Amino acid sequence: MVTTRRQSKASNGSVAQRTTKEKGSKMSEDSKKITEDNSIEETIQEETKVNDTDEQQVTEESQLGEETPCDHEPRKGYTKTEIRQYLKGFGKRVIFCTLLVILVRSLWPKVQPYVWPEDAVKEGKMYVLSNKSFRSHVSRGDHFLMMYAPWCGHCQRLKPVWEKLSKSPGVNGIKIGKVDCTAEESICKDYKVEGYPTLLYFRNGALVEKYDGDKSLDSLKAYVKKMVGKKSSTKKKENKTKKKEL
Repeated sequence: MVTTRRQSKASNGSVAQRTTKEKGSKMSEDSKKITEDNSIEETIQEETKVNDTDEQQVTEESQLGEETPCDHEPRKGYTKTEIRQYLKGFGKRVIFCTLLVILVRSLWPKVQPYVWPEDAVKEGKMYVLSNKSFRSHVSRGDHFLMMYAPWCGHCQRLKPVWEKLSKSPGVNGIKIGKVDCTAEESICKDYKVEGYPTLLYFRNGALVEKYDGDKSLDSLKAYVKKMVGKKSSTKKKENKTKKKEL
C-alpha cells in the first residue's frame, strides 16, 4: 500500500511538471507573437510615413508645374502699334536726356565757382586766377590783380615788374595775382575790362578801385602801401564806432 501511494505521488509530480513546462512554452510563444505583431505595426507605420512624404513631394511638384508658364508658347513678335509706342517713348527719353546734358553744360560753369570752387594756382608768390577760383579767392582780404592778354606788348613789359611786386616785402597782407582775359572772358566782362593791362584792387570780394597811375615798381609799391594804410585806418574807425555803440 505504501509503495503504491508513493508511486501515485511520483506520477502526480511528473504530470504537474509537464503542465508547468507546457504553460511556460505557451507563454513564450505568446510573447513572440506579440513582438512580431509590434514589429509588423512599426513597419506599416514607416511605410505610411514614406508614402505621405512622397505624396507631399508630388503635390509640391505639381504646384510648381502649374506656376511656371512652360505650357505657354513664346511670343513670336510685336504688333505695329506696340512698336510705334515703344519708339515714341524711346525718342522722348533720348530728347529729354540730351536737353538735360545741354542744360548742365551751359549752367555748370556759372554755378561751379559758387558750389565747388577751386584753389588758385600759384607761380612763386603770385596767384593765377580762373573763373573757377576767382570769386572764392577774392572773397577775403586785399588783392591787387592784373587783367592781361598774352598777346599784349604792354602786358609783356609789365610782367617782370608784376612778378617783382609779388615778391617784394612791402606787400605783406596783400595778394598779388593775375587773370588771363583771353581764357577767362566772363570775369573781365563783369568788371568791364576794355584795355590791357588793367590793374584792379579788391577787398573782401568787392572792387575798391581801378589803378591808373604809373606802372613802375616804385609807384606800384607806393600804391600798395597807401592801400594798406587806408585799410588800417578803416579798421581803427570801425573799432571806435563799435566801442561807442557798446
